[in-house]
Order: sequence, then C-alpha cells, then structure tokens
Amino acid sequence: TPATSNPETGLPTRHHVLQQLNAALAHRDRGGVFFVEVSSALGLRERYGYAAFERLMVQAGQRLAEAGHPHLLARLNDNSFLLLARNAGEDSLESIAAALREQLSARAFVIRDDESVHLRGVVGYAPLSPGFDDANSALEAVERTTLQARLLSAGVAGHVHRDVVSEQEHLALLDGQLELAYQPIVAVAGGNTAQYQLLLRLRQADGTVLAAGQVIPAAEAAGRIADLDQQVMDHALGLLDLYRHATQPLNLFVSQSLRTLQRDAFADWLLESLQRRDLPGSALVIDVRLPDALIHTVPLQQFCQRMTGAGVRFCLSQFEPGGEADALLTQLPLSFVRMAARFSSSHANPATREELRRAIERAHGAGLQIIGQQIEDPQAAAAMWVGGVDYIQGNMVQSAGSDLNFDFHNAVL
Repeated sequence: TPATSNPETGLPTRHHVLQQLNAALAHRDRGGVFFVEVSSALGLRERYGYAAFERLMVQAGQRLAEAGHPHLLARLNDNSFLLLARNAGEDSLESIAAALREQLSARAFVIRDDESVHLRGVVGYAPLSPGFDDANSALEAVERTTLQARLLSAGVAGHVHRDVVSEQEHLALLDGQLELAYQPIVAVAGGNTAQYQLLLRLRQADGTVLAAGQVIPAAEAAGRIADLDQQVMDHALGLLDLYRHATQPLNLFVSQSLRTLQRDAFADWLLESLQRRDLPGSALVIDVRLPDALIHTVPLQQFCQRMTGAGVRFCLSQFEPGGEADALLTQLPLSFVRMAARFSSSHANPATREELRRAIERAHGAGLQIIGQQIEDPQAAAAMWVGGVDYIQGNMVQSAGSDLNFDFHNAVL
C-alpha cells in the first residue's frame, strides 16, 4: 500500500488525504475541505532559487499543519495545500480558514542565515454537505473558491453550493453542433498578416446559438472541457494547414482552458500535431484567460516552456492590471496581452484612460503587444490608438463571422 505520510515533510501524502476525502464524502460526514494557496510563488522561486523555495514550502506546510491540527493537511503542488477537517462543525469552517491564513503570515520564515521572508496566502473552503460526487469535484470547487478569495481583502472565501445542477443538464447544454466564428485582430499601424481570434459557438437542436461564455462553464462542469478544447485546437490546426500558402500568412488566436493545458497528454498531442503537419508554431497563438493564469501559474509556465520551443506564442486575455497580474507579464513567455473589455470605453473615463496608458506602458516595457477588444465605435478606436494599443478587434472593425475574408491589407483605422 502507498505510504500515508511523506518521509521528507512528515505531512500526510496528497493521495492519502484525497482518499480520506472520498471516504468522508461516501460516509456523508460533516466537516470541510480547505485549499490554501501561498501567494507570489513564482516570484519567490525566481528570487531564491528552486532548492530554497522547496525548503520554504516544506516549512510553510509544517506551520499550516500545526495551525490546522488535528486535521489532515497535504501539499497539493508547488504552492498549494489541502486540509481536510472531517467532522468539524460547519459553522467553524470560516474561523479555521482565517486561522490557517493568519498563522502562515504571523512569523517570518528563515531562508538563509541573514535573510527571512513573510509569506502571504489565500484560503478557499467548502463544507462537505450537501455533498460532492467525489474528491475531484470537491477539489475543483475549493480551487475555484480560492480564486474568489484572492479578490477579497480578507483573503478567505467559502464555496456556495449553487442548486446542484445535474451533470445531465450541463451535458444537454453541450448537445449540439460546434460552430466556430472568426474575428479579425487588426494592427493599428497596418500589416500584412491575417490575424483572427477563433470564437467558439454551439448551435443547439432548436437553432439557438450559445456563445463561449455559456458553453465553456458548462463543459468544465460536465468534465468535457479537454475534449472541447482539443476539437477547437484540431480545427485551428486544420485551418492553418489549409492557408499555409496564402499570400497573407494566417495567425490564429485560440482560447484554451488551463484544465486542458495542464495535461501532459495534451501538450504531447499538440507538439506532435504541429510536427506531423509541418506547421510553423508561430502561426498559433494560445489565448489564456487571466483568472486561469493566476490560479495555475506554475503548470502554465511549464506548458509554455514546452510550446515556445516549437514557436507557439501566448496571449494573456481579460487583462486587468494589478500586482500579481502585472508580475505575469514577465513571468510567462507572452507575446500579446488583450485588455479586459471595460477598457474599450476608456475614452469616457479619464481614470480608466490613465490606467490603460500605464498598463500599455508596462506591457510594452516587457516587449509585449497590446490588443484592445470590443471596440464598437470610432471614439473607442481613437482612444485606443492614442493610448498606444497595437491591435484592435471589435464590431467597429468587423463582427465575428464564419469567413476568413477580411481585407487586412486595406484596413484603415
């Protein structure tokens, strides 16, 4: 049988805690599950080196285990921990979460003789009732809740069970014909490359068309996102193949979920597909949403490292300036940043306009190009242009359609 504790840290193993979580769910135990994420892990690793970072995380784990005693705590990955509080009163979960966070940052950790560092963290938690299907769905829920915790000053968030929508309903939502639309991304200064963002649509049996914003959460909830992402990527590679000899080289921006990118099998498949079709990797730009990138920075960095060898480029989308988001501009091998939609109305608001200008300056300083999206009218386009944006997309340029026939050569903005 696999060891229940890790000899190096003395903590329970991840496998053991997940097994216990499955058992607690099967027995319908009361209690809660907690996801603790240590902030700024990449910055710490770059600053102190891998070995010192590992020692730091071992110490952090031991301190969290003491704070959570007698409950089981395991390290999940580079900078996150999972605590299972079986049979704890569900009204005490918030105070357990707050205690974990406070204890983590209460005292400095020694890195070397003359240097110490204070760690910060955020905690997402979920009560075990009214029940998750299994440990994975509980883990997914607390991980998503931790993302919300980052946005709260308290740094702690509790999972709210929405009326549990059955997997069948999610699957029913996914039952339809995949349709893809294309929206041009046009260089403000003009250029000879045809660039489009691939937008996901799903046409249901009754003819209604669902946008990506509805399809992707349903696919994630039904455990079908990797399948969906791979279909979309396969379609994109087919198009790049088809247009390889076009007079205007084609670049496609393809949005993918971090759940998919974390799978080694997906990275293998993508590299193999590019090689088999002999496609230039640079024609493919993988679009990653900022909220995803903030939760899964380390696996994303590993995926990017594998892909940049093949020339694949990356775009960070839904970008909102802020400490951790700004840090990603230099921590990930990005080529593009797509600003959050609210910046499209920056011409109407001086504070937003200034925020946009600073964000563009920072991105340009890191050697990245900026895309302004949802540009619906000439004033918005002009404000983006004055602000220093490199590309714009939106209905003013051309709305998303089913053809790749935009005239990039004569596009005058």
